[in-house]
Amino acid sequence: MRIAIEVASAAIGTICFCILFCIPKKYFIVCGGIGAAGWLIYRLLLLADLSDFLACLVATIVITLLSRFSAVRTKTPSTIYLLPGILPLIPGGGIYRTVFYLINNDVHSAVNVGLNSISIVGGIVLAIVLVFEIPQRFFRTRR
Repeated sequence: MRIAIEVASAAIGTICFCILFCIPKKYFIVCGGIGAAGWLIYRLLLLADLSDFLACLVATIVITLLSRFSAVRTKTPSTIYLLPGILPLIPGGGIYRTVFYLINNDVHSAVNVGLNSISIVGGIVLAIVLVFEIPQRFFRTRR
């Protein structure tokens, strides 16, 4: 039940970021679905005892693939789907805790949390780069 609430929250949060980024309303549902799918995969992989880095890497690969397929289908830039879709995976809480520990002179905890946050961001970047290296022709649908 908890994962279902998290996935629904990820979808709603993604749609809210669509509003913030002034994305046209007709793309809200697809963007929300992409964000929810990415969060679901991330949480399921964490339950399977994968590291934060690998779970985030795989979830971002799926988000980027879905974004590219959706972009080709709707003839829009893939960033319309990609930017809101990856936002649930961004480690904002980890970055906040890193700064909190630094302010409170707990350098050991700050380094641990900070390195984990940097690895998650690195996984996101690596996944996006890997998927965008796939040629565009693989995403076109044949009629």
